[in-house]
Amino acid sequence: MKKKLLAMLIVGVMGASLLTGCGGSDDAAATQASAQEATQTESKTAETNSSGLTFKDLQDNYAILVDCYNQVEDLYMNNQIEQDDNIESLLTEAKGIIDEMGEATEDDFSSEQDLQDMNDAMATMLDALGKIVDGMTETGSGESEDDIIAQLKNTLTLGYAGGSDSGEELYLATDDNIDIGILGIVSNGDATFLAGDITESNGKLTITDSQTGDSLTFTVEEDTDDEGTPVLIITVTSNGAVGALYSVDASDVIDVMSQY
Repeated sequence: MKKKLLAMLIVGVMGASLLTGCGGSDDAAATQASAQEATQTESKTAETNSSGLTFKDLQDNYAILVDCYNQVEDLYMNNQIEQDDNIESLLTEAKGIIDEMGEATEDDFSSEQDLQDMNDAMATMLDALGKIVDGMTETGSGESEDDIIAQLKNTLTLGYAGGSDSGEELYLATDDNIDIGILGIVSNGDATFLAGDITESNGKLTITDSQTGDSLTFTVEEDTDDEGTPVLIITVTSNGAVGALYSVDASDVIDVMSQY
């Protein structure tokens, strides 16, 4: 479970910092941590339609790239990650390429295709940074796990807990600004948690676990119970199970997750 917490922390760190450069676009809120999914999402942001691409667009996307690199470097340099000569070499190489990109001026681009080629190169670099994070290994120290949990609590702000019609305990933690979250189901002492990217399609939400790739699709409706208390009604698409969740501190959801 600790590794999954580390993965979720990467999601929050990468997603929260890079969302600013996305202009609030609909698909920019999706990230993974594995940061590969986070950077793949940002690559889509950087891959602007060739129609109307300007040098200013290039500068904005370069700022996203630099911010992403800084987050990856900061993550590697803290005590949660094992030091690795290969990763250090890749980071050094990436920094050199990014610095070269930063030296480009508007006069270096004679056509819109030149702008597009540089933009595509930045998107490729974002994807490469995601792969670098995928290659990182957590240190395994108990102290760093506590630190991961504390930082994760600062990332996910909305929490819900309740029960389903089939007897399971249900837990949900997410955030208003970035579409990542945790969905947990506890039944007879056995827990299943999915932690990662949440996407929306046709009124349904799908959460995909950032490590296993497992996913679960569900609908969410706001309602009130017989006493007028707001309640979140979750219906799982696969089996029709219905759960009624009440607002709790997101930290409570994360505490439950960290027990397993």
